[in-house]
Amino acid sequence: MVKMKIAGVVGRPIINSRSPEMHNSAIRALGLNAHYLKVVAGNLDETLSLGEEIGIVGFNITSPFKEAAVEKMRLNRMAEEVGAVNLALQAKNGWVGKNTDVQGVLGALSQKNVSIRNANVLILGAGGAAKAAVAAISKSKGRIAVANRSIAKARKIAKQWGCESVKIGNISQIAKNSDIIISCLPVDCKIITGNMLSKETTILEAKYGHESTLREIAKKGGANYIDGREWLLMQGAASFRQLFGKAPPLDVMRKAVSKRKESKRSIALTGFMGSGKSSVAKDLGNSGFQWIDTDQLIEKKTESSIPAIFERVGEGGFRELERELISDLDFEEETAISLGGGSLLKEQSLKRISVKCHILWLWSDLISCLGRIRKDSRPLIDSKNPAELEKFFSKRKEHYASVAEMVISTKNSTSKEVANLIKNEMDHAV
Repeated sequence: MVKMKIAGVVGRPIINSRSPEMHNSAIRALGLNAHYLKVVAGNLDETLSLGEEIGIVGFNITSPFKEAAVEKMRLNRMAEEVGAVNLALQAKNGWVGKNTDVQGVLGALSQKNVSIRNANVLILGAGGAAKAAVAAISKSKGRIAVANRSIAKARKIAKQWGCESVKIGNISQIAKNSDIIISCLPVDCKIITGNMLSKETTILEAKYGHESTLREIAKKGGANYIDGREWLLMQGAASFRQLFGKAPPLDVMRKAVSKRKESKRSIALTGFMGSGKSSVAKDLGNSGFQWIDTDQLIEKKTESSIPAIFERVGEGGFRELERELISDLDFEEETAISLGGGSLLKEQSLKRISVKCHILWLWSDLISCLGRIRKDSRPLIDSKNPAELEKFFSKRKEHYASVAEMVISTKNSTSKEVANLIKNEMDHAV
């Protein structure tokens, strides 16, 4: 059997990223045995360790980790020049950092037939995305001004690329003279006004996913506006080739990122027995979520222990009890659900949960999981020898990777720490 390729995207927060829809739509269209998910992590070190343990082929990296990644891995020439990484590939001798944001900028402008050569370009921001934008425009012979609240950061970029720098509050005249304005600000851009724009101005925004003030200003000023999803799409296509070794279908990816995203306020925790699902769900309950443990509810309903249920009706019977329970769950409130390790093997259960919840895979290695449940009876593993256990764990790992929207490591964190990271993501969900 061909091993599944797992890839992902990491940032903080990451819950609103459209990269998984984009990549997974292309994966399905090409018939690849692969899956792309979001990585929830407090820092980049946690992400890289998780990737090594799970065997992730690579990550896209977004704010606020793009610049931090430069110090964590070997860089190719483009990433080194830009000073930011948005794609990390796992190699035999460690991680290799690359930058496809440069292709994202050039591709987004090219798709709209916007000429860069000799154009006056104003770039707002001085983070990883802005650095990539400066590199892209510089290589295409555009004339650049970098504006940022911290003029020191703008000057540093300007010195490297031989361009102008300006404090962000002093951009009025520069904006009026700009053919292209690229906003790489992490928050809604309210510093550009309609009187700075004309019908000849093109605006490219890195941010996407929310209602954009800049879009409305561009519309009122008659300027040409390019949504951040075009940048996402073009850098994503370049990343896809390196992650999966195939050219993706751009039309399929564009349709996926353009599709309206349904809002979900509940979280379903899946993962191997002993990964911490019950404890994390309980801690989420302490932070305002209604929390549910499906195993506990089944035991209460049947007045039997899980081992006794397995002995009486087998795994198939138990999965049917899970399906019935999941179909009856009420998701009116914000709910954190601890699922049994095999709950989503049942197609009906997976469909119901995926419509109503963000599915989060709690990852921990086999030894750590077994250490947490050593005193408990677990019908599916009690009789297995070490080799059989490894095979079972590996099979379940691919299952979790294939059904999850997000993954988080519980290996070296307390349940409260994990719950706090999850709560922070859910607070940002739109």
